[in-house]
Amino acid sequence: MPDMEKIKKKISTDPFAGMLGVRFDEMGEGYAKLSMRVRDDMLNFNGSLHGGVIYSLADIAFSAASNSHGTVAVALHADITYLKAVPPGSTLVATGAEKNKTRRTGLYSITIDDAEGNLIAVFEGVVYRKDQPLF
Repeated sequence: MPDMEKIKKKISTDPFAGMLGVRFDEMGEGYAKLSMRVRDDMLNFNGSLHGGVIYSLADIAFSAASNSHGTVAVALHADITYLKAVPPGSTLVATGAEKNKTRRTGLYSITIDDAEGNLIAVFEGVVYRKDQPLF
């Protein structure tokens, strides 16, 4: 069984996640729950959250969930569907869950919700597992 505290500590040092202000709230094998507050510098020209920021939050949750087994996992494919605009000041929650795991691949589903539980986006991704430990 992997050392989840050690894995969470390593994954949570991601500099891009830190720049976005992402908090790693929960982690388990094949699972991650992250949150992020929407800042004004994340808005697009229409005044709502830039889609790239939503994608980035989902991708960070995808990475956390897929690497949670202690083996390096790299993205092969990812897809996102945006469902609702996000105003400034909102808090988003990304929940990533493993749907299928083999020795070499994994399928993950990530939902992005706002603090009120409204579904903002749905992300799905596939990883390739390398023969390389995370540490």
